[in-house]
Amino acid sequence: MSELLCYNPGCGNKFNPTKNGEDACKFHSGTPVFHDAYKFWSCCGKKTTDFSTFLSTPPCTSGPHTNIPPKESLDVKRSSSEEKTILNERPKEWNPPPTGSVFFEKAPSRYKVFPTQAENSE
Repeated sequence: MSELLCYNPGCGNKFNPTKNGEDACKFHSGTPVFHDAYKFWSCCGKKTTDFSTFLSTPPCTSGPHTNIPPKESLDVKRSSSEEKTILNERPKEWNPPPTGSVFFEKAPSRYKVFPTQAENSE
């Protein structure tokens, strides 16, 4: 049987599914965090400013390998001034703004932009 790629965070090794034991994989159970100049795993918390050191952080969890890719995650924005975490789900479909004409009115020190709605041609 061919070897499969492990999708556990921080692993990335190939494994034989017939020899996949309960402690076969060493990986990070959390997610990578990049905040200010620091890089760290949310499970370990060992912070570094060097990307090579971050990549070589020893795994903190053991378990079986998995060949199932992770689902696409939400965008997470964290602010150090607030104690909130803001989750932004990516839009399923992008709807462009309606097309129409735009005209400019020149003011002494600036331009004013006035968009107009497109007319339906049904």
